[in-house]
Amino acid sequence: MSPSSGDSSHDCALALTLPAEAPQIPVARRAVAEFCVDSGLPQRLIEDVKLAVTEAVTNVVLHAYGE
Repeated sequence: MSPSSGDSSHDCALALTLPAEAPQIPVARRAVAEFCVDSGLPQRLIEDVKLAVTEAVTNVVLHAYGE
């Protein structure tokens, strides 16, 4: 995969469907990180993305569904 440079013929996407369970947090983080690496993002940005994914998915696990 390569990052899109505004040319729609090079668009790329990642789609994940995971259960809202704590063990899936690192699964989502790794999948997004691999996508970022494949897309050519710099490592510093990938680390920021991994943090954001971890926080977002953790919020889903903790708050998306009632107990």
